Amino acid sequence: MTIDQIFVVLTLLTSLVLFAWGYWRHDIVAVFALLALVFLGVIPADKAYAGFGHPAVITVAAMLIISASLEETGMVDILARRIGTAVNADTMTLILLAGAVTVMSAFMNNVGALALMMPVTLAIAARKKISPSRLLMPVAFGSILGGLLTLIGTPPNIIIAAYRAEAVGSPFSLFDFAPAGIAVALTGLTATIVFSRFFLTRREGQGTSKSIEFVEAYLTEVMIPEGSPFNGKTIGDLEDLGQGDINILGIIRGDVTTVAPRASFRLMENDVLVMEADPASLQELLNVTGVELTGELHLESQDLGTTEGQLVEAVLMPRSLLEGQTLRQLRLHTRYGMNVLAVARKGETVRARLGSVRFQIGDLILVQGDARETNETLGRLGCLPVSGTNMESRNFSFFPLAVFAAGLLASALNLVPIHIALVAAAVTVVATRHLPLKRVYDSIDWAAIVLLAAMIPVGESLRATGATSLIASNILSLLEGTSGAVIIATLIVVAMVLSNVVNNAATAILMAPLSIEIARGLGFGPDPFLMAVAVGSSCAFILPIGHQSNLLVMGPGGYRFGDYWPLGTVVSLAVLCAAVPAILFVWPLINP
Repeated sequence: MTIDQIFVVLTLLTSLVLFAWGYWRHDIVAVFALLALVFLGVIPADKAYAGFGHPAVITVAAMLIISASLEETGMVDILARRIGTAVNADTMTLILLAGAVTVMSAFMNNVGALALMMPVTLAIAARKKISPSRLLMPVAFGSILGGLLTLIGTPPNIIIAAYRAEAVGSPFSLFDFAPAGIAVALTGLTATIVFSRFFLTRREGQGTSKSIEFVEAYLTEVMIPEGSPFNGKTIGDLEDLGQGDINILGIIRGDVTTVAPRASFRLMENDVLVMEADPASLQELLNVTGVELTGELHLESQDLGTTEGQLVEAVLMPRSLLEGQTLRQLRLHTRYGMNVLAVARKGETVRARLGSVRFQIGDLILVQGDARETNETLGRLGCLPVSGTNMESRNFSFFPLAVFAAGLLASALNLVPIHIALVAAAVTVVATRHLPLKRVYDSIDWAAIVLLAAMIPVGESLRATGATSLIASNILSLLEGTSGAVIIATLIVVAMVLSNVVNNAATAILMAPLSIEIARGLGFGPDPFLMAVAVGSSCAFILPIGHQSNLLVMGPGGYRFGDYWPLGTVVSLAVLCAAVPAILFVWPLINP
């Protein structure tokens, strides 16, 4: 091995370990890998940021904007909320929900499709008295499988198409993934629906009622005594003393009760404050302020959400402003007039002092706030309301869908490349104000964009240094004498394993050039090998950390970490069994 090859291999191995560890975000690790290879002289400095102009990166960004416009105008939203009313049988409900999200995620961001379906799924589960754990994981798996159907269904497909263009001169077209993808998705969905009844135990989830029961145990009433120094002070002043460990849920002043008071609300003598606080935080507050316990409870849990104050459950989405922050740092009540009453993680209520809890993606939070502002505030914070709220009305319009369809048609007819067509569609919906300007940049997952842009030069360094050819020759030596089908299956399995611990886009970037070199070593065209990588990279079912869709349903479904691998393993095996013959039938092993 040359010194450059050693540098590249060591950098990638280190990156994979850091990806799997998860201490640093994937985009940070990717940038570190890029800079390391630049400083080592492997990647020329003038090529370091070439990834930001790569068609795959532009296509992903444009697709995210278009997905946001479809959500904003409510067309997909209205369709999603009609699902579940047509049938009564539990199995048919599951088929309809999982099938709908699969089709939706073929043409929009996987997480976006799941975000639209989660509130619907939870509402249907409540109405039909089905445990959410029976529905949410299959719906999440459906959102992943839908990405296999089209070029734009998931970032790995876009990346694979770009590598194919470099290898043979033209990329995969919009629906080239569909023949094999449909067979794999149908098989995966069938396995999910059939085996979910055996592997998904009934769990209560972390529903609103359970959260309120937890909160109720910490409800206390205190009174502002005569002569108190807090007479004339604000609720914000009192909460500052609690350092984020207390929540003022209501104020009783004479015969008037104010639910979810703002931080600017001024206190008066004899006011009764209904608060949520653990015993240690309450005792500290009593010692410092001199407020007095009333020994009564006039405002009960069922009164927390009224026409004035609203209780909403929400899930922290990727790119949420709450991620990595604590309530003490965020000061949500002071800044947004919103109380966080409870936090659930991995299906269990977090019982630590709320002010010190550091939020993570997928956390389920129970919040109380002004009924008129809570939904908008949660949206700005990057949280998805999943229950306890009336869905906001939207300005329904077919225009973004029509523009999107026109862009796809232009690409399918080879009039313009897909990245040009989608950028044109994105600009059109923004220019016609079907997506507010403030949402354009918010809709882009910048962590994913940076990850892609940084990993593309890193992946290219594998090929440029000859490391890809070296690794491919060693793999072929190990698999010498085996059939092409075995090698295709091996690529799928390796990509599946990587995508469960590493970002799926990073998996595709690392595996695509390797699959091309293996194809060349065998004397075959690259198409079936690239398709194998595309399928494997997009099928992360075994671990909740393997895909954002898995992580987002963990709290609402009440799932534990170990709940994913039994069903996920079966679905992965079903996908493998379907993918190998489907790929070889549609993309046979032929000489280029």
